[in-house]
Amino acid sequence: IDSNGGRTHWINIPGLAGKQNKNDYYIPRFGWVNKDVLYVQVLNRDQNQLDIYFVDTPTGHSQLMLSEKDDAWVMWNDTFRVLKSGDQFLWESWRDGHTHLYLYSFNKSNPLNSAAKLEHQLTSGNYEVTGVDGIDEESSTIFYTSNEGDDRQQNLFSIRLDGTGKQRISHEDGAHKASFPEQGRYYVDTYSALLTPPRMQLCSFSGTCNAFWTSRPLTSYEILRPQFVDFTADDGTVLHGELIMPLGASADQKVPLLMNPYGGPEAQEVHDRWGAATFFFDQILAHDGVAVLRVDNRGMGYRGRKFATALRPIRFIPSATWDCLKIIRMDTGQAPYNLQLRISPAGCSLCMAPATTTCTCRTPCNWRRHLSIRESRSKCCCFPARLTALPAPLRARSYSNAFAPFSIASC
Repeated sequence: IDSNGGRTHWINIPGLAGKQNKNDYYIPRFGWVNKDVLYVQVLNRDQNQLDIYFVDTPTGHSQLMLSEKDDAWVMWNDTFRVLKSGDQFLWESWRDGHTHLYLYSFNKSNPLNSAAKLEHQLTSGNYEVTGVDGIDEESSTIFYTSNEGDDRQQNLFSIRLDGTGKQRISHEDGAHKASFPEQGRYYVDTYSALLTPPRMQLCSFSGTCNAFWTSRPLTSYEILRPQFVDFTADDGTVLHGELIMPLGASADQKVPLLMNPYGGPEAQEVHDRWGAATFFFDQILAHDGVAVLRVDNRGMGYRGRKFATALRPIRFIPSATWDCLKIIRMDTGQAPYNLQLRISPAGCSLCMAPATTTCTCRTPCNWRRHLSIRESRSKCCCFPARLTALPAPLRARSYSNAFAPFSIASC
């Protein structure tokens, strides 16, 4: 509808007729290419194909510009943005096994003339690009965040639009979140690390920063330093963990251990950034004599396509469950503390029922079991739909198998 009123212009996207049925799709993102052309992202019901269309608003006609497909799933694309030149856009994809940036071009004078053309892949390597923070088109430079060098960190990098000149901009290890203006030579960086609460600083493009806001200091707290630990899954995959021990714990002392897994997609619990309320909760437990262990199992985010898609199919949550069992049965015994007894797993969301119950009921330990598990069938409907990997008629049964409450009596 025109901003000054008038008749409704209906959008015509013929390709939607082939997505299971005419109503079986999502439109997760849309916006403007220019004042007359709209872009629409269309995700099919199985979430394994994402199409982007350009739509001429005066006529309603559309053109398929790009189709992203994957045997597992495809995320909607928040990185998509049209450059000011008006004939190129950025796109992110994990088609090579990791989430990276790609540059596409199209006909500026007639955007609907043909599909977009891939110019080149901008980033590549064994790491994840987690976001585009800014673009300086005068110098043809993109500023983006990635975990290159350490899966647990988020650092700011820059690269030119021709794929050359990549360099790290942020200097301090930890987690950086940058906010760039439309124009200018400075940006705001929100920084934190495992034992460094957030601060905000004004930085130049060269990375020189001056803080203008800092959190309260931690000197008044008796902070116990967590330690990063790694485990190895059955297939050889390295699983990152974070362990915090009670003050004065010794190798010959029995220490109760709390595990609190999430285990679901697009998430990361083990990272070199400030943990806020979760961090202080773990500190309270440690000061009360309870060790806390967090591990990112296969199926969680920021480790590439293979690591993330290990959750499929979700019918029995195999990867999350077996990673949990592996850690409890064997690898905690490799730590320089006696963490083998009185282990208490607690779960939430995706791993709340399957992983927690399986870890408790299927390990060869004589535990006192006390679980409170609610049904998760109605929670996060997009993830169960994506992860079950089943045709529509079988999804309801799969939901019940994967998310219904577990009976403690079966243990």
